[in-house]
Amino acid sequence: MGTPSTTKFSFKKRAARYQPVNAYWMSCASGLVYSDAGELTRALKTWGFSRVNVVSRGSTQCVIANDGKMALVSFRGTETDQIGDVLADLEFTQRSAHGGRVHSGFYRAYAQVRSRVRSQVAAHVADGQTLWIAGHSLGGALATLAAIDLCEQGRTVHGVYTYGQPHVGDASFRDHYNKQLRGRHYRIANVNDLVPNLPLRKTEVDPIDTEYSHVGAEILIAPGDRLTLQYRRSRNILNQFKSVGEALPCHAWAGYIRAMMANIDKSPFDAPDTVLTEGGLLTPEEIAAWAKGPITDFVSAASSAGSGLQGGAQSVGDALESGVKSTRDFFKKLF
Repeated sequence: MGTPSTTKFSFKKRAARYQPVNAYWMSCASGLVYSDAGELTRALKTWGFSRVNVVSRGSTQCVIANDGKMALVSFRGTETDQIGDVLADLEFTQRSAHGGRVHSGFYRAYAQVRSRVRSQVAAHVADGQTLWIAGHSLGGALATLAAIDLCEQGRTVHGVYTYGQPHVGDASFRDHYNKQLRGRHYRIANVNDLVPNLPLRKTEVDPIDTEYSHVGAEILIAPGDRLTLQYRRSRNILNQFKSVGEALPCHAWAGYIRAMMANIDKSPFDAPDTVLTEGGLLTPEEIAAWAKGPITDFVSAASSAGSGLQGGAQSVGDALESGVKSTRDFFKKLF
């Protein structure tokens, strides 16, 4: 059959399982919704979507479109210049909804457009179109809430694809959601993207413990844009530092599109038992050099700080600064 096109819209509109080509186009839809309404509408029409409606209220925006055979709902994700998005992302509290407890900020953000999403979706699937929902980052959280809301309204959701989405609710919500969606949510996350780990499962910010569990089937993007269902982290603390340094770039929607394009003819479900392991980022020689070099300088400088006090604050500062500089220089070479 050949490799599916990445330039001409092609979509398996009645697929019941993960489809690489669908994952690619849904990632494109998740990125496209960051555009302004005019550009968004024009782009979707080039994909063959003759009817396009942009729904926007407060800081929440989504697009609902159909091409006669499928209806697409895509939610915009986090934009740092939109304070409403930021406030929603930083909220930690939960409220009861959808069979469990969900993130209060995400719930309110979806509630802003809920009635219009329901009415527009009803119009867009009136002739039997299949319904697909997508979103990146905060948009993925909103896509999740839209999917469960529409299911509870009696709608059939054929598929949900989200990219770098945060947690939405607790274990009870997860169980209710997965039962309603029947295995049709594919949650794609880069292994170095920190956002899928947020909000934290338990936080000291909220006096009441907040617990979170992810929904759907998880697909991981490993370094080199490889897809896997299982990934084993390195226990090397330096490797972990490097991963943290890659967190922000790995959350960008463009990176998710690139990974989906690279795997447009490959499914991780074809090799579910394959475990990818985080590669070693340091050679034994580099680790030994680090142990004997700047880290030793830093420790020596710190241990001599007491005697340096007798020579005045300036000598202590000089000693510590030398050790810190050596360590910083090493990390610059590393990263």
